[in-house]
Amino acid sequence: MSDYIYNNFSNSPDKNTEEPVNIYFATEPKPPKKSNSITIVICALCIAFSFMAGILGVLFANGIDNASNNNSTINSKNGYTAQIFSSVVETELNYELPNGYFSRTQVVSMVKDSVVEIKTEEVNYQYTSTGAGSGVIIGKYFDNNDNLKGYLIITNAHVITSTSGSILDTIKVRTTNGTEYDVSAVRGCDKIGDIAVLAIDTTDTLTVANWISDQEDILLGEDVIAIGNPLGHLGGTVTEGIISALDRTVTIEGVSMNLIQTSAAVNSGNSGGGLFNMKGQLIGIVNAKSTGTNVEGLGFAIPASDAKKIQSDLITYGYVQGRAGLGIIAVKKTSMSVQISELKEGFNEDQLKVGDIIESINGIEVTSPDDIEIIESSLTPGETVEIVVIRGRYRRTMEITVGTRNY
Repeated sequence: MSDYIYNNFSNSPDKNTEEPVNIYFATEPKPPKKSNSITIVICALCIAFSFMAGILGVLFANGIDNASNNNSTINSKNGYTAQIFSSVVETELNYELPNGYFSRTQVVSMVKDSVVEIKTEEVNYQYTSTGAGSGVIIGKYFDNNDNLKGYLIITNAHVITSTSGSILDTIKVRTTNGTEYDVSAVRGCDKIGDIAVLAIDTTDTLTVANWISDQEDILLGEDVIAIGNPLGHLGGTVTEGIISALDRTVTIEGVSMNLIQTSAAVNSGNSGGGLFNMKGQLIGIVNAKSTGTNVEGLGFAIPASDAKKIQSDLITYGYVQGRAGLGIIAVKKTSMSVQISELKEGFNEDQLKVGDIIESINGIEVTSPDDIEIIESSLTPGETVEIVVIRGRYRRTMEITVGTRNY
């Protein structure tokens, strides 16, 4: 049986009804009455009335014709109204909506050139692996004489770092007109917030995106546009959707983040691209999507408020102020172990040593450099943690103090 039925109403009788059926019997017809003078008068009046009705019908038809020429409304006998048009007048629409909103095509025209493709390479012995992502041009920088020196680009930290956590060997930026630039510097990279800021040296005229102001809100249900480089070779791709949720807590590779959820389609390669509202303002940096065979329309972006704070600190200081840190720079020793390669000054260098293999921090097993950063994200400067390391042939357990990260 179908899950759907037609929604029309039918007066057809049920073949299996048990309701009684009325049966009518013929009766003997009565003889007709004799005609008289009254009957003749009535017939004459009927003929006269029919003649007048014909004349009125012609006049009424002409009235309808005249009404149609004047786009009048005609009431049909079943009670519905019909509008008759003799011509259609088209007017040009004003695409700019109230309160500074624009049409989709206008927004794309305004912002598309601020979004760039990012291409990366990593050399592992004799092998070279490539990657791709997206970025957004967010500002200019100048030399000491206030001459334009280049542009700053925001992207995701995971776009420009390897699985071991190090900055990739080669990073290039490609603009919408096909021009390719080498990244001259990484101004900062914050893996906890998944934001990095790149610099390219050029005096070319490039489009800079406009952040949404701190005084304006990102609204649940508002229309948005995502622009990026899906699959790593479809730069400038535009998708549309709405803001599906705000302050959505999402855990990505062990780090919990509060993100914007959007129905705009995002794919691998969109990471670091822009999410724009219909005022042409940058409201988020795309960084994740939900995967699965039955999952659609679940993309996520770092809110502008968070991304702007991180990018500002990275540009000014090279790191994000207030982050907890242990001062440990580590590299993979084996597939399941991590070795300290550098200790930052003022961070427990009196207890830890370069070459120590870290087994655990606060009881949490450490198997990659990213594990350390994930643990640090849950710590507070000034607190004490337990760390277990292997040094030579001995396992050592010690307590170290959490500091404020400045690297």
